[in-house]
Amino acid sequence: MASLAVFDDDLGAWRRAHPELTVHRPESVESIVCASSFLDMSSQYFAVLTRPEERQARWEQFAAHLCDTALPWFASSADPEQIASAAPDALLTAWGFAQDLIEFLVSSGHHAQARALWKRVQERNAAHRQAFAIGRAMAQTRDQPRWHTPEAIGWSASVLNLL
Repeated sequence: MASLAVFDDDLGAWRRAHPELTVHRPESVESIVCASSFLDMSSQYFAVLTRPEERQARWEQFAAHLCDTALPWFASSADPEQIASAAPDALLTAWGFAQDLIEFLVSSGHHAQARALWKRVQERNAAHRQAFAIGRAMAQTRDQPRWHTPEAIGWSASVLNLL
């Protein structure tokens, strides 16, 4: 299964230096930018190779799909200027890595990209608008939400001045 976990030591250092701008997360993922798998990107994430005469063709079809679907995201993850538009929707769910990606963009000086990503997250997660608002209110009272929650995304948008 193709998967990608992106860690950035500079992001980890930024989080340690600015605990008021990030929520608490396990130390093992203190430097995480995002993690995804091919499962996050496609509904066609496996190939069944039963009939010997069809195996080669099915494998080639699956490999082509993997290259067309996963590899562009993996490649674009190296360029912060691409993240806001290239991040798969599956990463931007209320329990995904939107907050981590936003923090990465802000910590690396890409504020416009962070705002664009925040806008995209809001559009993709309209059902969580109230939770985002609760997170923004928590930021006003200096209360921190749990990591990987919709409240955390709204909280980050507020404390990182993305509104």
